[in-house]
Amino acid sequence: MLPVVFFNHYDILRLYCTAKEMGDILMSKLNYTIRILLMALLFAFLNGISAAGTGALIAGEQSSWETLTRAFIKEIKPYPLYSITPEERTKIHANVDAIAGDMSNPVSLIGGMAMAISYDAISRGGTASTKYPFRVSNNESNDYEGDRKTAVFAWAKRLSQTLGFPVIVQRQADKYIYVEFGDPDAPEMVMASSHLDSPTDSLTAAQLARWRGPDDKRGAAGAYHPNQYKTPYIKDGWLYGTGVQDDSGPTIATLFAAKVLMDAGLPMDRRIRIVLAGYEDKGPGTPTVANTLKYMNIPYYTGNPYFYDNWAYKSLNREEMPIAAFTADSNFPMIIGNFR
Repeated sequence: MLPVVFFNHYDILRLYCTAKEMGDILMSKLNYTIRILLMALLFAFLNGISAAGTGALIAGEQSSWETLTRAFIKEIKPYPLYSITPEERTKIHANVDAIAGDMSNPVSLIGGMAMAISYDAISRGGTASTKYPFRVSNNESNDYEGDRKTAVFAWAKRLSQTLGFPVIVQRQADKYIYVEFGDPDAPEMVMASSHLDSPTDSLTAAQLARWRGPDDKRGAAGAYHPNQYKTPYIKDGWLYGTGVQDDSGPTIATLFAAKVLMDAGLPMDRRIRIVLAGYEDKGPGTPTVANTLKYMNIPYYTGNPYFYDNWAYKSLNREEMPIAAFTADSNFPMIIGNFR
């Protein structure tokens, strides 16, 4: 028996999945990592919706969780915990299988990840303007970063519309978008936020020389250098391209996980919001407090979030804060509690 443990603010749910059940989830070599991510997100959302908790997927001993509980939980306040039925589980698994797809279908998990990779959203030194709406610089030296970010967000918005999300919001063309579903009248919201850019350092000369194309040649000798990093392909059951792990792949997987949940028609008593942002590595910096305050009618702004996306969401557009949130980033199962 494989123990799978979810930690949240109010309770600890310990699930036991048999090896056969795990095998049913992870049916294909290509989708091995993707299935793990999708099912982690599904379970995290299901339990976050009902328990209002922040999830972390970890296999381990209960004693370690008891220590974490004492450290993080000041008040034990049980919430009714919704458990999916075997029929609902079967439906969710079927939805995952149906939406996995391949590179020939851009409105599928694999095809969507490949499309995200094909957009060069890597940051190359753009800087944020000091005036509203604080656009990112767009010039030859940063390979027209503003245009490139705008293009990937426009595609992500079209994809979200095609997937049928009832709420799709974008405040500025060069900044994040989010989708939302669940109970539209619920006063509370659970959120996942990830970024569609890839590490800037993946484009150093040393890294570019390591890229292999489907011809199996590497670097300058390859038929696809220097653009192989944004030319995704599948070989031997693996999807190749920059950002497939950090972080276009997990970001798009989160979006499709939300689609699976939405289509499953499970009862929900909260809203679920998926934020697709544009920056982590080599971000454009954040405008100063003084510059931010110049456009605000209500000057409550007292801090400067570290990441540009956090600043744009929280300070520029003063969006709603979630009761629980996580980031699907790189190959980490989940990241919770990012500061600011």
